[in-house]
Amino acid sequence: MSDAVLDGDPPAETTQLLEQLSSKLEGRKRMTMKTVRERADSGRAKLAGVWSIDPGDDHKELLTYVLTHRDASYTPTAAAAYADKLRQRAQAALDASEERALREFVIGRLPNAIGTAWTELHDWISGVNRKMRAAAASSGVGVQVRASVRDDMAPATRDVFELSCKVSAAERTHDQQERLRHALKALLSAAVGDTMHDQVASAVDIRQWVDVHYEVTRPGGKTQRWNNKTGLSSGERRLVVLAPMLAAVAAAYDRFGSRAARLVTLDEIPAEVDDRGREGLARYIAELDLDVVCTSYLWDGCPGAWDGVDALDLEAGPDGTVVAFPMLIRGVSPIPEMQTLTSELPTNGQG
Repeated sequence: MSDAVLDGDPPAETTQLLEQLSSKLEGRKRMTMKTVRERADSGRAKLAGVWSIDPGDDHKELLTYVLTHRDASYTPTAAAAYADKLRQRAQAALDASEERALREFVIGRLPNAIGTAWTELHDWISGVNRKMRAAAASSGVGVQVRASVRDDMAPATRDVFELSCKVSAAERTHDQQERLRHALKALLSAAVGDTMHDQVASAVDIRQWVDVHYEVTRPGGKTQRWNNKTGLSSGERRLVVLAPMLAAVAAAYDRFGSRAARLVTLDEIPAEVDDRGREGLARYIAELDLDVVCTSYLWDGCPGAWDGVDALDLEAGPDGTVVAFPMLIRGVSPIPEMQTLTSELPTNGQG
């Protein structure tokens, strides 16, 4: 009665006990006996296999119950207190297990993954820059991607970067390992996400650690950071803008594996670009392994750059129907198969 009704207060003297109980019960929600029994049946079903709930000795309208856990019997209020203690123990054990697993993951695997990702990021930038050198205008103007480490990284992020990307696991001292562990734990604790995978991805997204900008390259090794005021011709500007954009599209497709369609839709992109620029741009798109769907009348000057190309001449009818006519595309060099066939034709005019 002290636990269930008096909220833990000591019972009053015998003469004042009823008055104390009446005061505590005032305003309490009342239930019928049928409702109480239904609640007990529902609880019995939910706790089956862990706790058992059995009716006790009723006192007229006062129903009593006995709860049993591992052969020990408890009153309902004592059972609730004991169950809360079991919950705390289980939570402590779970926290200790998660802490141990997190420590092994954070120190054993995550730093190496971060270092590998950092290396792959810069390898990708180097590869894209190499490919973009082919997409230069006839004037020699081209574009390169530059990535520099941000100056405004938080202290924990800075520690993770320095100790994961600049120091190998074999070279880290014990103190550095501890610094790295605490920094990673701080990042994971502050990360947002519904799952642990989302939290880790948000906490150590190395793309957020760099500032990316484009650098216009000119003949003679002269470079200039690109902005909307950089002096370029219309064709040069189109190449400088398009090359990094196509690289970003290709990088987005890389996440889906080699079997995904790598489509990019372009409209009159080669316009204003000279012959050399179109040839370089075509080779660059082919190296990125992008499947281009475009409208233009200028790509036919560089078919040798493609690993495969279908060209269609589109005409609109009076009713709005668009009809596609296949076009024959030839480059400036003879087709090897045709050259062989020509050499084998008879020369007596009977071919």
